[in-house]
Amino acid sequence: METIETIKPKSLATIYEHNSWQSFKSVAVKFGMRLLNAKAGRRWSEALEGNRQPDRLSAPAPLPHLHKEFQITSFEINGSNIYRLEPKENKTNQVILYLHGGAYVGNSTRLHWDLIQQLIKDNNCTVIYPDYPLAPEASHVECFQFLDALYKQILSDTKPEDLVFMGDSAGAGLSLAFSQKIKKEKGQQPSQLILLSPWFDVTCTNPEMQEVDKYDPLLNIEGLRKCGEAWAKGGDTKNYLVSPIYGEVEGLPKMSVFTSTHDILEPDSRKFRDLCDEKRVAINYYNYPKMVHDWLIFGMSESSKALEQIKELLSLSLRN
Repeated sequence: METIETIKPKSLATIYEHNSWQSFKSVAVKFGMRLLNAKAGRRWSEALEGNRQPDRLSAPAPLPHLHKEFQITSFEINGSNIYRLEPKENKTNQVILYLHGGAYVGNSTRLHWDLIQQLIKDNNCTVIYPDYPLAPEASHVECFQFLDALYKQILSDTKPEDLVFMGDSAGAGLSLAFSQKIKKEKGQQPSQLILLSPWFDVTCTNPEMQEVDKYDPLLNIEGLRKCGEAWAKGGDTKNYLVSPIYGEVEGLPKMSVFTSTHDILEPDSRKFRDLCDEKRVAINYYNYPKMVHDWLIFGMSESSKALEQIKELLSLSLRN
């Protein structure tokens, strides 16, 4: 009997493995987080269980020094503020819709504004930064109603090919889910998705997360599950709008994922990369060993390296 060997198609993923020594700041940040018991997910889940609003390290509006450096305008949709930050000169046509992290319950922080500042300085782009609805006051339903209205307004004066979706943590998951929603509704897609330490699955059921949990000084599994349930607000936590890893990956813009091995969300990033492989969807995958969750916003040398890679990704959109 003839034996037919099945050969797995070559991966379409472009994988970057950061192989430099950890910076001193990276080690210090992890040590400080452990010293302060900074597991944010635990604090947030305790608040949700007690029917209290989570403690937010709130910096929802641009910090004063940013007004000196950039042209900043603001507007409101459905009661939520949106900020548009632009270079005062040499501005390109490129626009980034940036969605901040915070497990869908936490607001933006000073570190997020620092990242926005650097993105604009590095790329002369415009950043649209919404203070989007959060749980437990709102759910994903209200958030997507808000994003639909915002996107319609953005497209009124921005070409889709000039637009990039970017976000960190929950904001990265939200960026992917919104792109999936646009595809399902046959809308106009942005040029690319850049996803930083993404949260793809709020169920947090990947067994590999348990092994990483002991290394992650910032997130904990049970806390994240509570936040995810609040975001679903009684709905299905495997709905792709809540957990985009359960959505379709075909027909989306080109995607780039930045992740790290001391982040409990990293196993799901690998799972997402493998799903893309199965569907023959190309993806850029940047792995930084031993970095904490959301390391890119902490101003380390590794953050600077990742920002250089993001600059190259953005320049590709400008050239195409």
